[in-house]
Amino acid sequence: MRNQPALGANAGAARWLIPSGITGAVAVVLFALSIPIAPAVAWIGIALQVGLFVAMCITAGFVRPGRYRSFTFAWLTIAMAATALVLLIVILVIAWAGVPQSASVG
Repeated sequence: MRNQPALGANAGAARWLIPSGITGAVAVVLFALSIPIAPAVAWIGIALQVGLFVAMCITAGFVRPGRYRSFTFAWLTIAMAATALVLLIVILVIAWAGVPQSASVG
């Protein structure tokens, strides 16, 4: 359990960037499709996914390879997945509740 190759000192950045990039891309597409349902939440989700992936790229470029970089990748990957899950659940609740898009009086 403690000997995880992905968290080792020789773990490459691609091992983290590729799955996180795919996860982030899927989340961004889902958020983009939900803009008509909950625009503010969807745009916040897109911004968070892009920001966390940029943080991963900065980590890959500027942090020396080792356990610290691997743990940073792990936490950023978890943050990407967790924020996508939570915000998509919020969008789902908004859609189910039928919250009106605008307060039109007519």
